[in-house]
Amino acid sequence: MADSSRRGFQGAGLFSKHTSSVFTFAKPLSILLLASGLLACGGGGGSSSSSGSIAACSGADFTATQYEAGDSAELITKKSLSQIYLMQGSDALPLESTPSDMGYFITVPMTPDLAANGGTVSYEAELDGKRCALPSLDVTPLPQADDDSYGDMLDAMELVVSNLETMLAYDANAITQGEINSDPLMLFAHWIHEVFTDPNSELSPTYQRNLMASFSDADKQYFAQIIEKLDLSNSLQNLAQDFDQSLFNVNIQPKAIRLANARTAREPATLHAQSCTNRFNDSSRYKVDIYDAASLSIGMKLAYQAQEKINNAQANAAAAARKGTAVNVLSTAGSLAKGGAYAGPLAALGAIAGYASFENDVGNAQMAKLLPSKISRTDLQIIPKAQLEEDYTEKFSNPSWTFSVNASSESYNLSKQIADLALNALGASQLPVDAQVMAGFTEVSNRVIADANATDCDLIVPAITWRNIPIDAEHAEVTLLSGSAFELDNSNKKVLKPVAIGESELEVKLKPDSYPSFSNTLAQQRATQKIENLQKTITFGSNPIIVNNPGEVIDIEVLIKNSVSPEKFLVDHSVGVLASSSRSGNIVTLSIDTPNDTSKYPQSITVASTSMSLLPNGDRKTFAAIELKGLEIEIEEIQSGFCDSGTYIEVNNAKVSGEKTDDSVTWTASGGTIVTLLDNHIRFEAQQPGEYTLTATSNEDSNVSKSVVITAGNCSSNMFMHGKVTTNAESPDVSGNCPVNNPDDTEEVTAYGKEVDTFININPTNIRSKMSTFGPGQAINFNQSDSGTYAHSYEINETCYTKQIDLIASSSGQVSSVGDGRVNFNTEHTTKGDCYASQESDGSNTTLCTLAGAGETYQIIWMFDHKQARSYNVVNALSCTAPPVNYPQGFPTSPDMVYQLLMYDENNQFVDPSLMTTQPAFSTNCRAGSPPSGHSFDVPEMPEGYHVMILLSMAYPVGKLPDLSGGNNPGATSLPASGKITGYIQVQPQ
Repeated sequence: MADSSRRGFQGAGLFSKHTSSVFTFAKPLSILLLASGLLACGGGGGSSSSSGSIAACSGADFTATQYEAGDSAELITKKSLSQIYLMQGSDALPLESTPSDMGYFITVPMTPDLAANGGTVSYEAELDGKRCALPSLDVTPLPQADDDSYGDMLDAMELVVSNLETMLAYDANAITQGEINSDPLMLFAHWIHEVFTDPNSELSPTYQRNLMASFSDADKQYFAQIIEKLDLSNSLQNLAQDFDQSLFNVNIQPKAIRLANARTAREPATLHAQSCTNRFNDSSRYKVDIYDAASLSIGMKLAYQAQEKINNAQANAAAAARKGTAVNVLSTAGSLAKGGAYAGPLAALGAIAGYASFENDVGNAQMAKLLPSKISRTDLQIIPKAQLEEDYTEKFSNPSWTFSVNASSESYNLSKQIADLALNALGASQLPVDAQVMAGFTEVSNRVIADANATDCDLIVPAITWRNIPIDAEHAEVTLLSGSAFELDNSNKKVLKPVAIGESELEVKLKPDSYPSFSNTLAQQRATQKIENLQKTITFGSNPIIVNNPGEVIDIEVLIKNSVSPEKFLVDHSVGVLASSSRSGNIVTLSIDTPNDTSKYPQSITVASTSMSLLPNGDRKTFAAIELKGLEIEIEEIQSGFCDSGTYIEVNNAKVSGEKTDDSVTWTASGGTIVTLLDNHIRFEAQQPGEYTLTATSNEDSNVSKSVVITAGNCSSNMFMHGKVTTNAESPDVSGNCPVNNPDDTEEVTAYGKEVDTFININPTNIRSKMSTFGPGQAINFNQSDSGTYAHSYEINETCYTKQIDLIASSSGQVSSVGDGRVNFNTEHTTKGDCYASQESDGSNTTLCTLAGAGETYQIIWMFDHKQARSYNVVNALSCTAPPVNYPQGFPTSPDMVYQLLMYDENNQFVDPSLMTTQPAFSTNCRAGSPPSGHSFDVPEMPEGYHVMILLSMAYPVGKLPDLSGGNNPGATSLPASGKITGYIQVQPQ
């Protein structure tokens, strides 16, 4: 698939890179244009086979032809089964099915007649969307069952409910409305209690025992056969035993897991609900207190064991089969019910289906979901820090590590358990079972939910997190992975012993046998930390220490790093100097008395550490030489270049420093004239513009000199300019893995003169150094092109497609100065971009546009001496043929030409021209059919020494964008554009 995030408009150079003091083209064409077409989407159910012929189910067959009622028959097929139907005359009854290794398991019906007598059953199936008939099955009856099986099941269910309530710390006699309203587990436990103990609920053993008294012997035998076929009594007794190990009273280790009455590591649950969000938010009743490594180990082991049971394929399959068979029994028997005559038997079947669903769906879920089952974060820290000073243990104890983890449970959907249990008890919604069959259960269930104001609530217990659980060395494996800077203390694995300068990497991880998890890898139960011993260092603020004048007192700072005892140092120095020291923190200040006699140089001084050191052994000290400064010359500009009566003038000075007896210098220049002034100052003058080298040489030592290059400006001109012509056609992106290489995308640029980013602080004195002169005969000539044939390559379903694109961007012409304040233009630009249709790998349509742009930008200044009142006329005798660029709606545009009046006093300070003229700036456009207008700046009489500057900022882009008005998709189109500028502009005083 093409990388659509990188495709669309690609800004040509003119539109993205040109700036001036007035105009800013800030990437206006980086517009993404991906007009995606919509794919036709549709779907529908499978067709129905009116004949139901076996031939339509070709390749689908049962593994056997005879089964006992209630067995799981395996249908072998490679097709997709969307629904299986039991055919009862002309009626088709939908049944549950589950995937198998070779196809699907389908429950053989267990109607009263089939359970007692056997018979033949027929099925139809929807395979790959087509309805067809399957082979018939011979059904053998069920063996005689123990009539007490029904009562045994009810006894087991009562024990399950009792143990579940104990596990959840639910007490029906003590529960408050507030707890039911705030705690989703309490609401769940209360709902279970009510629907299984209220005598009006058909799921309660009390109701079922009363119902059993009204059954015939045949009914009782039928129910007993179902219960024994499902092995439901035994499975419920096993579930009761699982619930007997209470979540909140684990006795494996004293106080290892207890109710989180304290606030330690407590995190409120947030339920995703509609009207009752944030109401079920008290986790104190269902968040066990994990507070150390031992309790975390117990919790994770319990969760792991519970999850193992849930993940046990054989046990899971048996529980799922019991649930599916029970639901199918309810479905098939319910389909035979007419009116209310079967209400009693159907209520018994509903209870059996509900019990089977409870055993399958609840099981070990609380254990697996509400206890910590994974490590969500590890944190390894070195106390007090990971980087230690070399002499750290001279003052403090050895460092040690601390390891802590965050543990998390899984999110737990109580609403789904309630909904599944209710749905299975009531039977599938599409069955013609009388709603009054389970009316009591429905009333009790709805009452509990309504009393808790949770009718529209989603009872979600989110993943619970226990934070910052400390892990001790007994429950962790500790290893130094690399480096020899530290050793582990054999007597206490939490202690690290610094032994050498350098790094080591420490790893601490949980012992996997103590913290089993289905979600974590070993890498997620470990953490590493780099630890380092830093060598004590001593650094002089200056080395060597330079003495400017013999005999002076020098104060120098010395930095002592990586030491907890910076006060432990020793200063040693040569006999020719005296030194004293003071310290503030880790900075030592040395006050050094230097010799007056120059022959006694160089001298030396040393600062050494006296605190402990680590391997490799060695002196921790630093030596610094004390030397006289050598003879040096620096040239500084005193007055920047300016013009006076056509002469370029600059004033400079030579500063001589270091060991010397003579401060004077001799100046020379490669041209121009030097006028010597006092104290090594000179004035340099040049009649002609160009570069000149100015050199100052020491009169004491001719080998010591300094040179500087001076650029003398053209003082014969009053015009200054910077110009740039940019031509750019950007090559398209190559997306995906298609092997197409376009030429390097490099714009063509012709420039003249120095570019001024800002006109702040520019004045008549420094303008020649800040801008380039544009005197008579000077010109900017250009003839450049960035045109070519480019390839756009894109990938669809691992196949490469290539589109050839011809792009044009060319510019030619000349802009020249002809004197009398006049600039002639004869320039031309031609561009052509392209939009073309492409396609994504998902079949959607895309329009891609690649642009080309060209144009010219200028900054031109006319400068005049000004005293008497006069007007400065701007003549725009230009003809421009390019149309305006069709920028998208809302994109800011600027005028092509902006003129500004700038004024400076006799001290070359800027004077606000708006104080003396009514219109100090004006703008105009030069486009096809719209010639630019002129203007006159009227300036009154001003004192001697004033100057006037007229600044023109001009930009002339040529290019075309696709039509995006109204959100249009431009479609495949060519984008040609061209434009010329001919004529002249002129500024003259009148």
